[in-house]
Amino acid sequence: MTAPLLLAALALIYNPADWLHYPAMNRVRGIAAATNRLYVAVPAGVYIFSRHGNEHLTTVTAADGLTGAVRYCAYNPARNELLIITETALYAYHEDPPRLRLLDPPFTRVHSVGISPGAAWLETDKGLYRRGRPGEDLVPESNLPLEADWYGARDTLTARDFPQLTPYFITDDQLITHDLGAARLDPRSRRLYVAARDYGLLVYNLTSGLPERHLRYGPPPGRVRRLTSFPQDGSLWFLADDHSLIITADNQWRYARTRVADIILPPDLRRLAGVRELIARAGLRLNAVIGDSHRFLAATDEGLYIYDTTGTELRLGTGDLRPLALALAGPDTLLIGTDAGLLTLTGDSLRPTPDPFDRSGFGIYAIAVADDGTRWYGAFGGILRHTPDGEWEHIIPPGFDLGRPVRALAAADSILFIPHDRGITAWNLRTNAWEEIGLREGLPASEVTALYADDRHLWIAGPGMVSRFDHARGLPR
Repeated sequence: MTAPLLLAALALIYNPADWLHYPAMNRVRGIAAATNRLYVAVPAGVYIFSRHGNEHLTTVTAADGLTGAVRYCAYNPARNELLIITETALYAYHEDPPRLRLLDPPFTRVHSVGISPGAAWLETDKGLYRRGRPGEDLVPESNLPLEADWYGARDTLTARDFPQLTPYFITDDQLITHDLGAARLDPRSRRLYVAARDYGLLVYNLTSGLPERHLRYGPPPGRVRRLTSFPQDGSLWFLADDHSLIITADNQWRYARTRVADIILPPDLRRLAGVRELIARAGLRLNAVIGDSHRFLAATDEGLYIYDTTGTELRLGTGDLRPLALALAGPDTLLIGTDAGLLTLTGDSLRPTPDPFDRSGFGIYAIAVADDGTRWYGAFGGILRHTPDGEWEHIIPPGFDLGRPVRALAAADSILFIPHDRGITAWNLRTNAWEEIGLREGLPASEVTALYADDRHLWIAGPGMVSRFDHARGLPR
C-alpha cells in the first residue's frame, strides 16, 4: 500500500534554549572578549563561550536572524552589547534575555570597530561614527579615539607578533600541520587566543607559555553522509567523504581523516587493527559504521566488513549490491540497506528481505528502528514501514519530492524524524501529529544530510553546520 502522510500539523515556536549550533571553525574571522564571555566569529555565526573554563554556551546564527557571512564581531561595554558585522548588515546582540537586533545605520559597510571604555567607534564607508551609551546612536565624529582596541581591518595582530609561538603552526594528532593566524591578547586573564587554519582556536596561558585549551567544534570537512552512535562507549560518529568526527561521552570533539590509518576507534575497540588496514585500501569509501559490545561493522563500496574484539576480520560479500546503511534490530540481527534492496544478517545467515511491493528494490538509503520494534526505511519518494507483525506500508511525507531518496532517518521516544528540502518533519507516532522543523523553528539551514536521535537530543548535520535540538523539551508529546 502507498499512502500519503495525512497528519495533524502543530506549530513549533523557536526557543534558543532548545538548540545548540556548531558551525565550522576552519576559518576564524574574529575574536573578542567581555568580562565573562569569549566570542569567536566564523563565517556562519558567532560562538559564545564562558571566559573562564571556555564552556560553549550558545552560538548566534542564521536561526537567530543573521544574514550574510559574518566578517567579525566586537563587544561594546558601553551598551553591554555584541556588535556583529556581516557581509550585508550590522547587528547588536544582547544576551540576557537573548535577542538580536538589526541596526539601520547611515552607512553600508563597517571597515573597523574600535572599543574604548565609553563607546564603540565605527570606521565606515561614510566616515567615522561613535556608538556610546543608550541615547547616543551612531553620532558622526571627525577624529579617531586616542586609545581603542580595534577589530576588523585595523586589527592586525597575528601569531607572528608572539615569538614564543614559533614556528607558527601546530601539528594535530594525525601529524597534519595547521598555520596559526589571527590572535587576540587578553591582558586581564593573561590569555592569548590564536586561530589555527582548518582547526579551530587555541587558548594559551601566558604565565606558563603553553596552550591550555583547544576549541574545536563543527562538522568535519566535506558532506556528512551518516551519523551513528556506539552505545558501549557513548560516542557519536559523523562520517563525511574523507573525514570523520567523533564526539565522546565527555564531549571531546575528535577529528580524523576517514582514510588510511587515520580513523579513531572507540576505546574498547582500538585493537581492531584490521579496520585501519581496511580504510587504507585505495578507493575505499566508508558508507556506514555500527557496533555493539562484541563486534564492529563497516559498510563500504566493496561490501560489509565485520570485526570481533580480537580484530579478526570477516568480509561479507554482497554481490553487486553496495551497502549504504546499517542498523541493529536486536542482539543478533543486522539490517543492511543497499543501492538495490534490503539484506538481513541473522547470525551467519545473510538473506534478501523484499517488501511485497518491491519498493525496496529501488534502494534503501537510511534505516531507523523505533522503540516498538517497527523498522523504517528511507527509499525513493518516501519511507517504508515494516511492523513487528510483518506488515509493510509505503508512506509519502507531506510535500516530499517523489524523485528523491530519503537518505536520513532517526527514531527515538516514538518520534520519527524525516528530512526534506525545507528542513525536517517530526512525526509523533503515538498521536499521529507532525511538526515542521525549519528555518523559522531554529534550523540554521534547510539542507539536512544526516540525523541521529536519542531519547533527548536530535543531532543534525548539514553543509558547514552541526546542530543539536532538545526534542524532549522542544516538541509536544
